[in-house]
Amino acid sequence: MIDNNKKIMKIFEDKYTERSFERKNLLAIPLYSKVKEEVDKAEKDIKEVEKDIKKSDLPHIPMGKNTHSKTKDGYVYNKTKINVHPSIKNDIIHNLLQERIKDMWNSLSDDVRDGVDNLIIKKSRARGIRIRGGTWVPATKTISMNISSVTPNETGHNFFHEVGHAKWSKIKKENPEKIEKFRKDMNNIRYAPTDYSLSYSNVSQKNKESERKYRMNQARGGHTVTEESERILAKNRENTEDLYHNEIHSELNAYVMGVIKPDDIISPKEYMVKFIKSYKELWDLE
Repeated sequence: MIDNNKKIMKIFEDKYTERSFERKNLLAIPLYSKVKEEVDKAEKDIKEVEKDIKKSDLPHIPMGKNTHSKTKDGYVYNKTKINVHPSIKNDIIHNLLQERIKDMWNSLSDDVRDGVDNLIIKKSRARGIRIRGGTWVPATKTISMNISSVTPNETGHNFFHEVGHAKWSKIKKENPEKIEKFRKDMNNIRYAPTDYSLSYSNVSQKNKESERKYRMNQARGGHTVTEESERILAKNRENTEDLYHNEIHSELNAYVMGVIKPDDIISPKEYMVKFIKSYKELWDLE
């Protein structure tokens, strides 16, 4: 992340040097100033980060097979359809962020990429700082990346988060018993690694409250007990819990790839060790 942010800084520095501006004027540019602040902080805290990594016992991520061909734009692929919106290439910053996504995509192993049928990269149309950086659609196996110059440092986090969803969909289908073990671990830990993943616990809690009220009405004769109603309740319970654990897994996937800052982790360190242990068991990592 630091190297990519330095590339963004260099683009501005080269551009302003050519125009004979004083270098200090760069700090007046919001994007440059924000990126520089991130770089300075990251370099200052690097030793502390390394300590946190050792304490959390992060897994060794094997490279895996990487034998796919490359498109003319440099994206590695096998069967994945890759669509980069044309407007991105005409914009210096967005194109650099797109290149960052390309590097991350190409670093994935064949089996992970083969779990994604479509990769779409486009500019975000959102205004302000509330930007949905990416989405995963299981039905079409599509990752859509919405890149924005407002939140350049979230690109890596967003990408590996969505890759985490793709991996979850694949292993859930191919090895459901491992997913079940992971979910049991999450229920025992009873924490979430980040604020974002924690927000999905509300969905599960709301469903539990809804089912509680339904059961109360049922006991009073307000709802008839049927096989279909029990099936729906069970399915709702399973879906909301799966969503919460899916989001935790995706945040852990981004964390082990080194794209979530330690400051964004809200779980106590002793629980992060448990999270990482479960992640490693899920993917047979050491």
